[in-house]
Amino acid sequence: MEARVENGGSCEVGKSGWGKSLPVPSIQEIMRSDSQSVPQRYIHENKDRPIISEDLADSPEIPVIDFSFLAKGDEDEVQKLHLACKDWGFFQVINHGVKEEILEKMKAAVAAFFELPFQEKKKYAKAENEIEGYGQNFVVSEHQKLDWSDMIYLFTLPSQNRNFKFWPLSLPGFKEALEEYSREMQKIAEELQANFSVLMGLKRDGLKRLQGGELKQGIRMNYYPICSRPDLVLGISPHSDGTSFTLLLQDDDVTGLQIKHNEAWVPVKPIPNSLVVNIGDATEIQSNGMYKSIEHRAIINEKKPRISIATFIFPDDEQEIGPVETMIDDQNHPKLYRNIKYVDYVREKFSRKMEGKAHTQFAKLRTIKAILSQFPQRYIHENKEGPIISEYVADSLEISVIDFSFLAKGDEDEVQKLHLACKDWGFFHVINHGVKEQILEKIKAAVAAFFELPFQEKKKYAMAENETEGYGQNFVVSEHQKLDRSDMIYLFTLPSQNRNFKFWPLSLLGFKEASEEYSREMQKIAEELQANFSVLMGLKRDGLKRLQGGELKQGIRMNYYPICSRPDLVLGCSPHSDGTSFTLLLQDDDVPGLQIKHNEAWVPVKPIPNSLVVNIGDATEIQSNGMYKSIEHRAIINEKKPRISIATFMFPDDEQEIGPVETMIDDQNHPKLYRNIKDFLGEVIRYGMK
Repeated sequence: MEARVENGGSCEVGKSGWGKSLPVPSIQEIMRSDSQSVPQRYIHENKDRPIISEDLADSPEIPVIDFSFLAKGDEDEVQKLHLACKDWGFFQVINHGVKEEILEKMKAAVAAFFELPFQEKKKYAKAENEIEGYGQNFVVSEHQKLDWSDMIYLFTLPSQNRNFKFWPLSLPGFKEALEEYSREMQKIAEELQANFSVLMGLKRDGLKRLQGGELKQGIRMNYYPICSRPDLVLGISPHSDGTSFTLLLQDDDVTGLQIKHNEAWVPVKPIPNSLVVNIGDATEIQSNGMYKSIEHRAIINEKKPRISIATFIFPDDEQEIGPVETMIDDQNHPKLYRNIKYVDYVREKFSRKMEGKAHTQFAKLRTIKAILSQFPQRYIHENKEGPIISEYVADSLEISVIDFSFLAKGDEDEVQKLHLACKDWGFFHVINHGVKEQILEKIKAAVAAFFELPFQEKKKYAMAENETEGYGQNFVVSEHQKLDRSDMIYLFTLPSQNRNFKFWPLSLLGFKEASEEYSREMQKIAEELQANFSVLMGLKRDGLKRLQGGELKQGIRMNYYPICSRPDLVLGCSPHSDGTSFTLLLQDDDVPGLQIKHNEAWVPVKPIPNSLVVNIGDATEIQSNGMYKSIEHRAIINEKKPRISIATFMFPDDEQEIGPVETMIDDQNHPKLYRNIKDFLGEVIRYGMK
């Protein structure tokens, strides 16, 4: 006779219940009677079956957060936490302060419970209208495939929520181990919640208040027996957690947890005495999709049973959850989820079988893809302007590569390559420029961190009226012109007395230092390039420096291009030439976006890791009397990945008059093509990007 875990039949949603679940056999008891057979109801469809491999060497690993640093407010660790939640939705926590003996006592207590005779465990079976107790949840049909596991779920905090009829109090040490473990998990949960609050632009107690005070806690203890055919079954089906977040204590030596990352199932390798934390649906909703509640599952081992202990942290039932205001930006991050009472969300979740993230769909206002595809008409460009999205570039259409180390030594061949690049293309790559890779990575990280700030925080650095500096957009001169799908912050960086720190996000740790260090390195490269341009125009090395009023001024524009479901309809940056002497661009290494106009065709510029892209600006075209070309270029958008670029603009003094240098004028063959003009850059800004 089948050993079923039941008490009162199937469970229906009651007044205070979260969900319903049909009674199912105990897999542990099935295995005790027949360890070789796999009942048909546990065999999953081919497409759902796991690939069983013990070779974990080449698999990617989830981020590791040092809790001791996080609890001290270490900014680097906070940033690691942000990226872990955003890119993975999972991370491991080490140095969490929970004594090893507490973890071992908890594991031993759970193991002891599952070793009890079935008739003893059955005393704690789920009651009608409850999800608490021994048995299974998410079983809504007599025909659905079952998971190869047994479990007991208990509400643990607040203490008045405990229902001791489901606690195996006769098992020596169980209650004490569970209560001690529960308290330790709550301490960690409170610190994590405070950090999530800060990352969402709130005070440390922001989410605590929004979630109804103290977070509630439930603990699910899972037992996964061995199986002779682990390739046919699943320990737990793919799902995301309907929690704020979850803390998982794994077996140290039996891998079973897998998470879905970049459409592949990635095993989570146990780190002894660590905790695995994953973002839940409630936090995904409150972060407006910034932090991801990721699908995960458990697989079965052929030789060893496995235990895991999941501590679920969740809001008060009656609390309404929805995207927090600081995570909403109507233009770039519209509200993706409706507000919903937490208990209604959970009831919806428990009313269906585990099916990936299907249960989150009803909380969305519309699907993310639909929202992104229905952006305002003002961002949709005419067909003649629309980008051609392709990463293919013929070898004959690649811009020149200049080796800066040769150029700085006066190598004649490299100087000639520079001349041809400026004359024929107006663009070139610079490699071996001497800027350390860590400096480039620091500025990229600082810029990424700025754009990840909540909108209300970024808005503090918004452009003032009649200013080009700050967070916002330039070159918008009409209410009717088409807009670019990008955000930017522009800062004057050199000379240092030109800096206006009210536009600098000084509270963002490391931003100022990274920007200043990067600025100095770009100035060194700019000085050498300017000297070479001088020589190529028939002047001494300091010729253009004198004609342009001394040291070139410098401004840095940091650009963020979000993803778009229809990149063929929009532009990240409209076609334009730069009103500079020249520009140095640091691109993402793996996301192409820059395109230049060459022979009336748009040519993509393939990124070369750690290189700089340099382009001639309008001022140099004028001074060279048209010899060197300031070329139209634009940025396109990627459908799958956002992109960051950092443009360093080098330009003459505002009061300096620019015009063709005498050495570039030959009345017979090269007559003067441009008039002399003062405040050229101001004219460019007033005219707009055309």
